[in-house]
Amino acid sequence: MKNLYSIILALLLVVGCTSVRQEDNAMTIVSYSDFGGITELQGEIFDLDTVWKPTKLFSVDSLLCLVDRTCDRQVQIFSKKNKIKVGENIPYGIGPNESLSCWTLQIGNNCVHSFDLTANEIRCYNKNNFLLKKDASYDKSVSIGGAADIVALKDGNYVAYCLSEDNSLLELYDSTGTKLNVHADFPNMRLGQSFSDYQTKRCFETRLYYNDKNNKIFVTYSYTDLFDIYDSNLKLLHRIHGPDQFIPEFKGDNIDIVPTENTKYSSVCSCLTDNYIWVLYFGSNGSSSFTDKVLVFDYQGNPKKVYHLDIPIIGIAVDESEKSIYGIAEHPEFCVIKFNYEKQD
Repeated sequence: MKNLYSIILALLLVVGCTSVRQEDNAMTIVSYSDFGGITELQGEIFDLDTVWKPTKLFSVDSLLCLVDRTCDRQVQIFSKKNKIKVGENIPYGIGPNESLSCWTLQIGNNCVHSFDLTANEIRCYNKNNFLLKKDASYDKSVSIGGAADIVALKDGNYVAYCLSEDNSLLELYDSTGTKLNVHADFPNMRLGQSFSDYQTKRCFETRLYYNDKNNKIFVTYSYTDLFDIYDSNLKLLHRIHGPDQFIPEFKGDNIDIVPTENTKYSSVCSCLTDNYIWVLYFGSNGSSSFTDKVLVFDYQGNPKKVYHLDIPIIGIAVDESEKSIYGIAEHPEFCVIKFNYEKQD
């Protein structure tokens, strides 16, 4: 009877609280109320010259870097002050210093890393050379077979999400690209039906982000609103589920699986500043690539803010010094939108 009372008490606590720490898997359940409500933001066109069809953007001091795979050079660099293009890098092609698919950039204190999705290769550039010189040469490249996303750590190692590695979610690699005996497991979440390891990995499609100052890896999932924070040894520090608490919904057979018509999308783009984590969030099963919600967490996994944008965007960059969010919109043509926000609590 005592055990029964304990179970009932535990259930009442879960129902009565919006943030519940589950010690077995370091998970915290959050809802919109945990963010302190929703703050409306109004944006305005940040009228850069010669913007084509970028998909990602990055704020670096006085510069904005746009990743645009439709251009001959896939990274376009603009001055925030006078809004003109001041540089360009990563030519399209298969020759020296060229890339077939610059999927994303990782901009650190001293280096810029680019990830070529087609080649499963991450390249390291001197930061000043990359930002100030046209067609800068990279200093180092590492290939990791099957990698769908990679981040470079400040100790020289790499963390990758590899579809070729079925038995785990993430793997740690040394500076040469050799796999180490360190990995992160799949989230402990029931998926509704039994899947193979490879299919489970597809259900937990992942995006990786890293911040040099905090030495933390942030993980988002395409089909569930789980958000993970790991240290550089792939120890799970914080796992957040919410604000909508949905799980991946897939269907199929032993050969292949696809998302169901009820599948919701979570996030495919985030920005890590020195103080906060900014997540461009969907939380719906719509077909648009643009969204109007931004979730903000600190590095302890605490929810801080939800922003509702009056203009939906893809790609997000944040400049904390000027308290600005930048995004890419189709309004009606592709352009950069700037939103001003107030200082976080």
